[in-house]
Amino acid sequence: MEILSAGEKIKKLRCDLGLKQDDVTNEEVTKSLISMIENNKRSLSWNTAQIIAGCLNRYYSALGKEITPEFLMETEMEQARKIIEGEILHLQPIIKTENVDETLINRSFEKMVDLANQWGLQKEIADLYILKGQYYYYSFQYNKALKDYSDGLEYYMAAKDYGQVAHIYNLIGATYHKMMLMNQALLYYSKAYDMAVANKVENIDVIKVESIFNQILCYRKIHKYDMALQQIYIFKELKSDEENFNTRMDNVILMEANIHRDLKNYERAERMYNRLLAKGDRLEPYTLFLVYENLTTLFRELGQIEKALKYIEGALELKERVSMNYLPNLYLQQAKCFMQLGEDQRVISILENGILLAETLPKKDMVIDLHFAAVQAYGKLKDYQNALRHLRKSERIIVDKDLQHHMSELNSFYIEVYLAMDEKHKCMEYITRMRNDYLN
Repeated sequence: MEILSAGEKIKKLRCDLGLKQDDVTNEEVTKSLISMIENNKRSLSWNTAQIIAGCLNRYYSALGKEITPEFLMETEMEQARKIIEGEILHLQPIIKTENVDETLINRSFEKMVDLANQWGLQKEIADLYILKGQYYYYSFQYNKALKDYSDGLEYYMAAKDYGQVAHIYNLIGATYHKMMLMNQALLYYSKAYDMAVANKVENIDVIKVESIFNQILCYRKIHKYDMALQQIYIFKELKSDEENFNTRMDNVILMEANIHRDLKNYERAERMYNRLLAKGDRLEPYTLFLVYENLTTLFRELGQIEKALKYIEGALELKERVSMNYLPNLYLQQAKCFMQLGEDQRVISILENGILLAETLPKKDMVIDLHFAAVQAYGKLKDYQNALRHLRKSERIIVDKDLQHHMSELNSFYIEVYLAMDEKHKCMEYITRMRNDYLN
């Protein structure tokens, strides 16, 4: 991470091979000129850089290396920029992985921000904020992610780089989406789309695909099916050279089928699922997995449990080809099937195994859902101590990960269990957590 002036680079390259100043001179570049350049008393011109590079390559070519005049002419600011860009490229895949050491990540960010500040690299500082926001997003620290995205957005708004502004709007929308704040998410997804269209940005197709796709997810989540179907129609009219666009289109069709299932239009939903299945090997494994999972839901809602379980088996055959993050929800679907069959002990076993798997994964929303399902299962068996055990475990996760959108549901489960146990004082304790005290 060493940053050197042109003269310092030449001296280092020369000394690394034990060369004297005379060894890199000719009729046009004298020893005196080399000395002045190395001591930063004379700037390096393009012609002189070409000559010195040629002299150095007489020796470096034997080592399989080439010194270019561009390298010698590279300014300290350009070197700093290159170091930061390299570190960003290095960190981008790392922050999406599990078990990232936050201390090491923060140390790297701080070092890069200091370097960017030293050379006045405002764009790179903004890019570092965006990257750090993504780190917080993938580690479920959503409020911190929003702050860093906003800091990065400030630069790009001032620079009028509307393509990047639209991209950041989509990132902010995705963060609110994870926080289950759907109206805020929709606001930023819409802003991303409008910004891209109004300014005809270079990355307009990518922005539009991302924005509309996520709006469909949000509208379905809040049961605004007419709006979701409207966005699906718009998505189907899109054209894009984006690498995964066809996969996105498959997932939009899957969402459309899910909406029709939500609306109890089961025949139409099944036709759409089967249309996807007919694509065979052209369907991505994770999309096929989700089709099987949603067919499970469809047939479970129709009371055709044997068919539902058949599709669970189909999904399980794909478990080696999809992310482990997809599996916990399948355990939940399986538990629901056996609950309908009245096999309560099997339900408990499936949920406990699902929880063990989900606890090893970084995404904690699913493990909370499984804990809540276990609360219901144990409650049905009047095993209230095990129900409370799962509530306390889920509460620790909610508090530790600041997943506030689960808190009201947690409190309502506590009330339900303590009510069944006839512990009214405990019920009141959790009721007061759910509302303001207007007299104190």
